[in-house]
Amino acid sequence: MGRIGGQAAELLSVADAYKQMAARLELATGSAEAAGAALDSVRATAATGSDLESVAALYGRLAMASKDLGLSQSQVAALTDTISKSFAVTGASAAEASGAMRQLAQALASGVLRGDEFNSMMEQSPRLNRALAPPWHCAWSAGRPPPR
Repeated sequence: MGRIGGQAAELLSVADAYKQMAARLELATGSAEAAGAALDSVRATAATGSDLESVAALYGRLAMASKDLGLSQSQVAALTDTISKSFAVTGASAAEASGAMRQLAQALASGVLRGDEFNSMMEQSPRLNRALAPPWHCAWSAGRPPPR
């Protein structure tokens, strides 16, 4: 009975985390219908080997930022998918990609790419950094060469 009780508790914990993730997506997208579409997109992206919660956090941050940028939900989904895949292409492990996506989500939330966030992204996704350098006005020559 102890093993079954432990599995039931774990299942409840997973269900609770999923419910919280769905609620955060609803808050970020503005409606239950949009959150459902976002959740479908997040699940599809996570199916490529990314951490579901990290992908959802990144999607949520991008969705909130998209209001200022004028991005559609499909553009946010595509951007989330592209960013997630940029970590896979560089060979980052699921844990490394998850950490770097979390750092990027935090940077988007604060509007500032701080040292730890920058370092994590530099190490885990050089391709993404090359793509972000011009719009973020990064000076790679200031102490660090451009990522390869």
